[in-house]
Amino acid sequence: MRSLSKVLALALPVMVSAVAAGGEIAWPDVKSIDAARNRTKEAFSQTPAPSTTGKPSAEPMLQDIPAKPAGIDMQSIVNQYQNIQLPSALPRQTRLLVFVSLSMPEASLKRLADDAERANAVLVLRGLVNDSMQQTLRAVKTILGDKGKAAWEIDPPAFIRYGVAAAPTYVLARHANDNPSDFVAVEGDVTLSYALDFISGQRPAYSAQADEFRGRLGKVD
Repeated sequence: MRSLSKVLALALPVMVSAVAAGGEIAWPDVKSIDAARNRTKEAFSQTPAPSTTGKPSAEPMLQDIPAKPAGIDMQSIVNQYQNIQLPSALPRQTRLLVFVSLSMPEASLKRLADDAERANAVLVLRGLVNDSMQQTLRAVKTILGDKGKAAWEIDPPAFIRYGVAAAPTYVLARHANDNPSDFVAVEGDVTLSYALDFISGQRPAYSAQADEFRGRLGKVD
C-alpha cells in the first residue's frame, strides 16, 4: 500500500498541473512529463512482486460429517422397500353398459336413462342421428330432460365386441381391458332391474357385481 501511495503521489502533480489557476487548461511540457514518468518507474521498481511459492498460513478444514443422519436407520428403510410386493394383476373394472337406439319409444328411453343414472350405468349408441352431432345431442337432451345426468357414449365397435344385435341389450363387463370376453349380456325389452336380477340368478359368477349395481337402483315399480 505504501508503494502504491508513493506512485500516486508522484503522478498527481503532473495531472494537477494541467489546470491553471484561472481554470484554463495548461498542458505540461515534455520535460515535466519525462520527469514524472521516471519517478513512476522508480517507484514501481521498488514494489515487491507477489509471492507465487508461499503457502497459506492456515489450510481450510472440513468438519467431520456423520456417515448417516442421527436417528435414521437407512438399512431398515431399504428392507422396507425390498419387502414391497407388486399385485399379481390390476384390479378389475366392472362396467354396466346399456345398448340403446334413439329409434326406441321415448318412454322406454326415459325410463332407461333414469335407471342408468341411479345405477351408474352407461347408455351406448351405435352412431349419430343422420350423421349429425347436433341432432344427436338434441335427441339425447330430449330424453334426459333438464336435470338428467345419465352417461352416454357413442361406441360402434362396442356393438361388435359384445355381439349386440338388438336394443336394448344389457352388458355387465367384468374386466379392465385385459379380457374383453369376460362379460355377460341380456337382450330383450326388459327393465334394467329385471336384467340385473336375471344375471344374478342365472350367472353366479357375476352375481356379486350384478347385485352391486342392483342395490344402487333401490326399489323399483
